[in-house]
Amino acid sequence: MLFIELAKRGWKFELRKIEGVTAMEEGVNRAVEMGRPVHWTEGHPFGSKLYDSNGPYLVAGLAILNYVTALCARLKARLLVNIGHTELFPVVHELVRYIYVAEGAADRYVDDDIQLMPEQSYAIAVVGRMERNSVGCHIQTGYFWSQDMVLVPEVAQGIGAIVVTGAQIDAVPYLIMYSSSVFIADEFFAAAADITKDPTDVGGMMGCEWLKVVAMFLALAGSILVTLGNNVLLGLTNF
Repeated sequence: MLFIELAKRGWKFELRKIEGVTAMEEGVNRAVEMGRPVHWTEGHPFGSKLYDSNGPYLVAGLAILNYVTALCARLKARLLVNIGHTELFPVVHELVRYIYVAEGAADRYVDDDIQLMPEQSYAIAVVGRMERNSVGCHIQTGYFWSQDMVLVPEVAQGIGAIVVTGAQIDAVPYLIMYSSSVFIADEFFAAAADITKDPTDVGGMMGCEWLKVVAMFLALAGSILVTLGNNVLLGLTNF
């Protein structure tokens, strides 16, 4: 809360450049060079909902989509968006349309490029659309089930696309096999915070990082003290 409040009051916290963000820029540029579209999707609708405990992954994924859409609008790349969540469909429509208008590219916005995928056959519908359009860059950021974290990036890689992914931590080992770049663990949320520059997001990330530093210091100090026969830190847990 302290870091969030400081960020709201104008304190500037610098987040390191995330490699995945650079990879997205390279992927969109390569798609433009090849004359192929860019593709984005957010994961199977049965795996998460905007209003459940996995919702933050979808929100962070929308921040990534915001950035990708702006890149596509500036570089004149066609953007294909496949949505699995019905509650996100109208939100994504307005988000993409607004960014195209804000970037002065309203004439290149195509309503049909944003499609809602069927829940029962989400993965198959997504890979079918990617193959038919021969995408040059595939970006998937959200919360993914087994078929989404293996089948979708594998097909994208097979058609020669640059693949950039970000998801929950248990999906990372699978995504690494088929991705050109992966947002690993907190990098996903850090990239979203860096993109939005929202004080709550940036302050929250900085607060989490400092908590990790404090936790590591206490673990190290506790180990040294216990080795020397001093259990003072262990006693703090007995309350």
